[in-house]
Amino acid sequence: MRRPTYFLPTLGLLLAAAAPASACELCAIYTGDHEGGGPANSWFTGAAEQFTSFGSLQLDGRKVANPANQSLESSTTQFILGYNFNDHFSLQANIPYIHRSFRRPSDTGIEQGSESGLGDAILVGKLLLLRKDTAESSFAWSLLGGLKFPTGDTSQLRDETQRLSALLDTFGTTHGHTHGNNSAESGIHGYDLSLGSGSFDARIGTTFHYTYKRAFFDASVQYAICTEGDYGYRFANDTTWDGGPGYFLLSNSSHRLALQAAVSGEHKGSDTFKDQPVDSTGFTVVYFGPKLSYTWKDRLTAHLGVDFPVSISNSGFQAVPGTRVRAGLTWMFGPGAEQGGNSKDKPRSQVTDGRAAPIWTPAPSLNFYGSAEYLMWWVKDASLPVPLVSGGPVATTHHGLLGVPASNGADSTVLYGAPHTPAQGGEDSQRFQNFSGMRLTLGYSFGNEHRFGVEASGFALQQQSVGYGAHGDAQGNPVIGIPVYNSVPYKIGGMTIREGEDSLPFALPNDPTRSRGSGIITGAVNIANQLELWGAELNGVISLYRKPSWELSGLVGVRFVDLSESLNLTAQIRGLSGFYSGQSGVVVDEFSTRNEFFGGTLGLRESYSSGRLSVDVTAKVSLGVNHQIQNIAGGFSSVNFTAPFSSGTEGIFAQPANEGRTSSDKFAVVPEAQIKIGYALSPRLRATLAYDFLYYSNVMRPGDQINRAIPKGQTFNQADPVVSTTSPSRLSKTSDFFAHGVSVGMELRF
Repeated sequence: MRRPTYFLPTLGLLLAAAAPASACELCAIYTGDHEGGGPANSWFTGAAEQFTSFGSLQLDGRKVANPANQSLESSTTQFILGYNFNDHFSLQANIPYIHRSFRRPSDTGIEQGSESGLGDAILVGKLLLLRKDTAESSFAWSLLGGLKFPTGDTSQLRDETQRLSALLDTFGTTHGHTHGNNSAESGIHGYDLSLGSGSFDARIGTTFHYTYKRAFFDASVQYAICTEGDYGYRFANDTTWDGGPGYFLLSNSSHRLALQAAVSGEHKGSDTFKDQPVDSTGFTVVYFGPKLSYTWKDRLTAHLGVDFPVSISNSGFQAVPGTRVRAGLTWMFGPGAEQGGNSKDKPRSQVTDGRAAPIWTPAPSLNFYGSAEYLMWWVKDASLPVPLVSGGPVATTHHGLLGVPASNGADSTVLYGAPHTPAQGGEDSQRFQNFSGMRLTLGYSFGNEHRFGVEASGFALQQQSVGYGAHGDAQGNPVIGIPVYNSVPYKIGGMTIREGEDSLPFALPNDPTRSRGSGIITGAVNIANQLELWGAELNGVISLYRKPSWELSGLVGVRFVDLSESLNLTAQIRGLSGFYSGQSGVVVDEFSTRNEFFGGTLGLRESYSSGRLSVDVTAKVSLGVNHQIQNIAGGFSSVNFTAPFSSGTEGIFAQPANEGRTSSDKFAVVPEAQIKIGYALSPRLRATLAYDFLYYSNVMRPGDQINRAIPKGQTFNQADPVVSTTSPSRLSKTSDFFAHGVSVGMELRF
């Protein structure tokens, strides 16, 4: 029976961000071959254009006036060259050329200009995983992966980071210090105009296509994994999508014309600079519009689409997009293309249609096997259950107090740590960036039938540190304090400091009305959250049921997981004038936890192979004991607080009452699920792409152990209290933890 002719018209977004996005702009990588590989041993080339106009301003998702007529017009042209190795794998290079013209306010008036040049190039591969054809329908599923190279100019990014550094030096944060004066503030920033990022980034994605008679539906989802680039700036990871239903207006052996109702969009979090979130960089945008697509045989593919924004939300102050136009053209050539005819009318290779004998058998064909994988994982955020740094006007908040006795606690802002009513701001968690890691596996199967085996595996993620830093200038600005709840009254001179909201100030401007006298204090607060995760396991593998292309195996064994974390707080203070002249000090807190799980494992693994394609699905659960170790330590040293020099073991949240090392053993559960897709390069060697999810119950994390009810007067020996042996109390709280992510690797049988 002759196969139906059809065309799958998603000819636009396959992978996101060939160059950094301008505000909410989608910078797409274009390829004209979406059904799977084109003819084997064939080349393809093409170009794609995306034009977006930005003429409106939004502040935190609300449209605002644009009295300066700020605007940005952005054009991204993609030039592509690719090669189809066979009918299921292709590789292509994309070189973007970017032109952006803009109008924005500046310190001297209105600035108008343009930026042009090459953007960040990308190399992307596409693997057809599954293809099913019938007389009336067709389905195709592909995976994509790529690497972006730092080829674009980043001079605009350098200028922007200088501005961000000034904000950090002055205010201790980059958030919203000029928002609201729309006639003077620019909604078009250096990170919007930069042609490159200066970083090597990864791109992963998947596409689905389904056709039934003359109707079709297709969709693509892509995820960009970004690393730190030039000048310490890191663009946020982002997710893009594109797809929708359509109909073939014309379909015959040579020509196909389709109309699609396309829904596309992008979600991106906040960029970071020196581990601090950058305001005016996060956004979510959804587009809707028609897309017209055309193909001629296996040679020519083209599309034209117009997208209208239907929903835009953003952080900070940004120029946001209006109508967007996308167009593309791809031409196939080379020996494979010269074979003629329409490849959609030819019988497909049984490599990917589910009927071929497996090249990579589910059961090991040799006694030994091993694999090495690169991991890109994400973990649960570090917990910040209490406010750790605050600020506010001296007149109404003293030095950032979060409530009474401040005359207006709502004027205070939590700069780092959990929200605290009535103060503004705060986040109850600290996000870690994506972790790189490695996993190694070695196995041995017994006998000629390989029905029993033993398998050892271990993984480790890189140690990572993220956190917060703020410091005052020579005038004591901005106000920086560590908010605490004073739990033990004490006296300084003749003044009694009673129970209630309080703060340890580390930057404070001069205030003649201050009860302890006028003067300037300046200093710095730095907080670092560190995390390290690794594990190992040894399992017996038992074949429970086997067919030539399918096998179900049981797993039984033992597992070890080690999760180590710490939260370190260091604060420095120096008196510059008045009452505080000559005083200085440093105080340190360290909260660290370690969780060591050891338990037994039960699980199942299902393996399926067809031709070169294989899929393994593994689910297992480990039950055992989690050995929890908690260590709290603190200390200070000071000059001229109460003596020429003094020191002690009192930190801020780490005090004699809760300091020390303790351990306990508690029951815990560690389940894990994995799906691994493999492509056989030979009967002995296959490339793999996997997704893992690991859960860890009943763990102890350092942020959860901070008790803000402390005897404040003990830090720096501010007064003469008797050192408390009961406050702050040790909390010993537990919670859960998870890690998940993707991996790529190679597996060898030998």
